[in-house]
Amino acid sequence: MRFLLRRYGPKTVGLVTASLAALIGTAVGTRLLTEVVNTEVFGDFKLTVGIGVLFVGTVFQPLIQYAMRAYHDADGGESASTFVAEGRRAVEQTALLMGVATACVSLVIAALVGDVRIAGVGIAASLFAGATAAAGFETGLLDTRGSVVTAASYRAVAALALPVAAALTAIATGSSSAAMVLAQALLLLAAAYFLRRFTPGGTPVLKVRAWIRNSLPFSFPLAAVGLVSWLFNIGDRYLLAALAGASEVGVYAAAYGLAASPLAALGSLLPTLAYASLYRAAAGGSEGRRRLLSNRLLGMQAVVVSMGVVAVALLAPVAVQFLLAEDFREGSVAIMRWVAIGQGFQVLAFALDLDSLSIGKTRRMLISYSAAAVVAFALNLLLVPKFGALGAAQATAGSGLVYFLMMLVMARGRASGITTKSSLKS
Repeated sequence: MRFLLRRYGPKTVGLVTASLAALIGTAVGTRLLTEVVNTEVFGDFKLTVGIGVLFVGTVFQPLIQYAMRAYHDADGGESASTFVAEGRRAVEQTALLMGVATACVSLVIAALVGDVRIAGVGIAASLFAGATAAAGFETGLLDTRGSVVTAASYRAVAALALPVAAALTAIATGSSSAAMVLAQALLLLAAAYFLRRFTPGGTPVLKVRAWIRNSLPFSFPLAAVGLVSWLFNIGDRYLLAALAGASEVGVYAAAYGLAASPLAALGSLLPTLAYASLYRAAAGGSEGRRRLLSNRLLGMQAVVVSMGVVAVALLAPVAVQFLLAEDFREGSVAIMRWVAIGQGFQVLAFALDLDSLSIGKTRRMLISYSAAAVVAFALNLLLVPKFGALGAAQATAGSGLVYFLMMLVMARGRASGITTKSSLKS
């Protein structure tokens, strides 16, 4: 351990340790949850969570990314504390407004259709989104300030605590998917308030409208990115549900999680360590340093992702046997392998995403996600009717490749971090 600390530093060792703990937590949580509920309930649960993820990606994640980037434009000290307090208040009030609006719309739709479950799903999804945003704001601040081990430690705990909360709620309520999502939302809210102690806030000066208005040049394009990203990453589950049923979604979502989680964890290590340095370089106008950091990050990311995809492909049979309940196993090995390819391309693009965010070139992500979403939709329509969940996994691989290639092509310009050595010298 002392050798590791001396060789790589306590921050890197702590981050890797927390990431491994998160993987173990995800594996144990997946096994527990698939043992407690059947494929149909698991599918309904993931579809409800997916609605919450849509709210997060289109409404809250743009504000969080703006806060992470603009934090470095503050002068530090009292100015930074004031900015943090203003951002928290903006996220809270936005969540409250969205929750009330979603509840009203859900109740109206439930009354018109005559199905009270619609109201429960809408309310649960909006609460989940607000709670996820609150926790995400705090961990985003930790990451951008360089306190990555603290943020990663929280994610490790959450990786196990969230599925455990859902499983216990399923047992207590008779497998109600809305109740399972509500339980996770309450846990996320508690975590958000606990995490506040690590980034103290001052007294807000700007009104919420002014803070959000200041964020719009950066965050508004990201709202569109969030929408097409959701269509690209999550939307296939709703198409799969319409064409093959919720049970098929349950099998697909369980296998997807086992394949994507280790790749996302491995692939986020280097970008997480690079957040603070890259954003500081961009904020300080250090173009050469920012571009050099981006080049190195992409190269190292390629090595890590390649190893991860090969590992998932080789270990998929073992993972399915030990980490999924029997009802979820059929066809899951092939699904995991295709998902690993698609997720690998997306994770490889993390370096390109981070560079684009650091210089405000969010339109690149919007164009790339839009192209990938179109390809994903077309492939799902073509493959899902014939192959079911396996077809959705194959569509994920194809659209992931499209996203990476689009980002890489647009990153070849001089404003990008992806450059040649000769251009760095000029």
